Amino acid sequence: MTKVTDELRQYIATIERISRVTYSYSDIEQQLIDLLRFLESNMNWRADLEPVLMEIVGTSPDGVVQILEFTMHTLRWDGVHRALENLRDTTPNWNEKRTAERILEAWEDDWEDADLYDYYRTPDESASE
Repeated sequence: MTKVTDELRQYIATIERISRVTYSYSDIEQQLIDLLRFLESNMNWRADLEPVLMEIVGTSPDGVVQILEFTMHTLRWDGVHRALENLRDTTPNWNEKRTAERILEAWEDDWEDADLYDYYRTPDESASE
């Protein structure tokens, strides 16, 4: 492990910990933004960081869906996408299959659930609330 992967794991653990006690996306959004900025600022470490995100695919701790969909809507890393497709295509568990499908939707430009996050809302959507 490297310092950068340790730091990524700390971001993930923090989001999972907060997610265990809340159901509000707004309660973890700042941590998700911080995570995204961390990933963007360490793109030269992508070969080390991407496998850490691939490891959490198919796990069920609170916050994993949000971590993956939030960061991958911007980053769209192929390895994470393939891991989700593999889970979707091979799991006999219907809940895991649907969760993988939901996260894969974040790769779409017109991702339907983007408006769950202030960060991804268009100015028009934010003004109408």
